[in-house]
Amino acid sequence: GSIWLENSLSVLKLGSWVFHRASARLYYCPEGDEPEAGLEACLLTEFIRVEGRNDAETGLRPVRQVHFSGIEFTHSGRFGFHGLTGKGIQHDWEMHDAPSCMLRFRHVHHSSVTHCRFVEAGAGGVRLDLAAEGNTIADCEFSRLGGCGVVLCGYGLSRNYLNCNNTVSRNHLHHLGLFYWHCPGIFIWQSGHNTIADNYLHDLPYT
Repeated sequence: GSIWLENSLSVLKLGSWVFHRASARLYYCPEGDEPEAGLEACLLTEFIRVEGRNDAETGLRPVRQVHFSGIEFTHSGRFGFHGLTGKGIQHDWEMHDAPSCMLRFRHVHHSSVTHCRFVEAGAGGVRLDLAAEGNTIADCEFSRLGGCGVVLCGYGLSRNYLNCNNTVSRNHLHHLGLFYWHCPGIFIWQSGHNTIADNYLHDLPYT
């Protein structure tokens, strides 16, 4: 089987780094005499959240007709699953209603993400959360991400059926789950009547 040991100074070697959480220190061992130019430390996992409302007082008030096209999302931090008190979904393959992707639609209708790239990042790509209906994710690339490429996550079984009729098509998804090896390319939970078609998936660690 495979073993992944990280964040121990005992495994620090040339060209690698260790983050010591208890002391909030980052240790980096350059391959040369000094660190190379342009080093970056990523902090955010969620870059953009488009969010409507769904509460007992006002009912469902989704955001509508928001469209992203031709944008590259990159260099996000890794979403930390460990130690959280939120709800894990389906064997903890993902977290329920969580900022684990760079672009997130939450209570959003009839919006789209097209011709975008989600690459070289610790987090996942796109989430359609809770009351997400009639949205489209098409002609995008998802590559070298720490988590899933696309996540559709509705409410639990006891809640209304509000995550539906979305389209995920003609996307290229590859080399995902680099930090969480159990991540699928496209993960659908409590969401239905969607069109998932003509996507090209390869080089994935799990599904």
